[in-house]
Amino acid sequence: QVDTWLEADPANVVITHCKAGKGRTGVMICVYLLFKYPDLFASATDVMRFYSYRRMKQAKEALTVPSQRRYIGYFSQRFAAEPGASLISRIVIPNMQLKMSK
Repeated sequence: QVDTWLEADPANVVITHCKAGKGRTGVMICVYLLFKYPDLFASATDVMRFYSYRRMKQAKEALTVPSQRRYIGYFSQRFAAEPGASLISRIVIPNMQLKMSK
């Protein structure tokens, strides 16, 4: 829905935030950049480096939680294997299941 919203009108923006504005926000932004601009980012490492450069004032890593870095890697590998949008019918997070409506 982020891409649909942004494509609908050049004036549309997306605002995302988490506690420090690095981890969860960074995951969302990195996977969107991988999805939207696959020719600009060859790997999860490339997109995380770009995000860190744009987010941090000093040369530090913005995404430091291993699971967040890992899931950006999973997303990158999935889109390298099968570029383009796909229907996600279910997301499973330990102790929680989110069902997507049609």
